[in-house]
Amino acid sequence: MINRGMPKHEKSKRAMRVSDFFLSLREQKGWTQRQMAKFAGVSHIYIHQLESGEFKKLPLDTIRALVKSGALSEEETVALMDMLYEEINRYVLGRN
Repeated sequence: MINRGMPKHEKSKRAMRVSDFFLSLREQKGWTQRQMAKFAGVSHIYIHQLESGEFKKLPLDTIRALVKSGALSEEETVALMDMLYEEINRYVLGRN
């Protein structure tokens, strides 16, 4: 699970990158928030929170559900995982 327990300026930067990814993904596929929520196995409210940067955690189960449902292509999955890997390096390991 990706947690937002980090300095405020880092929170907004990370949240915007992840939220932009999910908003862009949904718009490219032409889905509503409810449709994406169904694929992800979460509520449409959570999708709204993801897209607006208001989420507190990004459960790996959510990512897995999107991958297993076919909602995320292999390329999109790799892009998301790269983004999250960068954030882990930056936050956990203190690497830029």
